[in-house]
Amino acid sequence: MDIDGMVERRGQFLIFETKNVGVQIPQGQLITLKQLHSLRVFSVMIIHGKTLPELCSCWYPNSNHKAELHGVDEARAWVAKWYAWADRGAA
Repeated sequence: MDIDGMVERRGQFLIFETKNVGVQIPQGQLITLKQLHSLRVFSVMIIHGKTLPELCSCWYPNSNHKAELHGVDEARAWVAKWYAWADRGAA
């Protein structure tokens, strides 16, 4: 398995995983992503639509809360919000 992208800011990590629309994440990769998220320093953004994001599942840091986003504008806004949160020291 691989991770398609990752950024770090002040000890917090945001993982990007991309899949074509309709393609599921393999079970082993899903287990790995869940384990990383459980460490409470990894946020996960699963993007469906490799050339143009259609649907994103975002796993909030330090939480079991998940968001479903639609389209590139919502995805960009969520990443900007994550970066601002991490830049504040993830308080």
